[in-house]
Amino acid sequence: MRYVAWWVMVMGLALAGCRVEPSSVQAIASRTYGPALYVERCELCHGAQGEGMGKVGNAIGNQEFLATASDEFLETAIAQGRPGTTMVPWAENGLNTYQIRSLVRFMRTWQTAPSVGLDHTQVAQGDRARGEGLYAQHCASCHGPQGDPGRDPTLVGNHLSNPVFLAQASDGFLIYATANGRTGTTMQAFSQAKGGPLDDQQIEDIVTYIRSLQK
Repeated sequence: MRYVAWWVMVMGLALAGCRVEPSSVQAIASRTYGPALYVERCELCHGAQGEGMGKVGNAIGNQEFLATASDEFLETAIAQGRPGTTMVPWAENGLNTYQIRSLVRFMRTWQTAPSVGLDHTQVAQGDRARGEGLYAQHCASCHGPQGDPGRDPTLVGNHLSNPVFLAQASDGFLIYATANGRTGTTMQAFSQAKGGPLDDQQIEDIVTYIRSLQK
């Protein structure tokens, strides 16, 4: 019903002789259509403000996440989902490209931190064996020993070995996430520069190990 009301409003402006710019249409969508879709399809798992619901859905409203996730990253995540998790591929479950983009525009309204320009061509220069040991020490208790927390209720981290996630996430994205964490979640900042226990090389070792899990 909200979509119908939105479309009637846009058509009414057009019939009245008002020129509706694409940017205006997008702004209307982000305020009306996007929120309605979010409540219908996403809020149950991700929370009303994207704060996350533990193992059910991650914190997609987190500022560090939004500052580093591009629109393309978010659209692909919504469209393709995360196989083996509760996140279904919405492109196969009733949402078209326009609806998915409306959701992303709505999510952007949560972002207050400036976007971070990551180097997505960066390749972690780490040692897999060292990274595996560091991962077991610092990461496995939340993300599982192979980056897959599965249904274990004590493992609250997201699925780092998920094939869709690893196909999207660059090494630069993973390094930044490991170094800076996710404020307000159980994901701490691991960089020594942020008060964490790991230096830059150790973080690259961990990311090299995580990348080795990609299938």
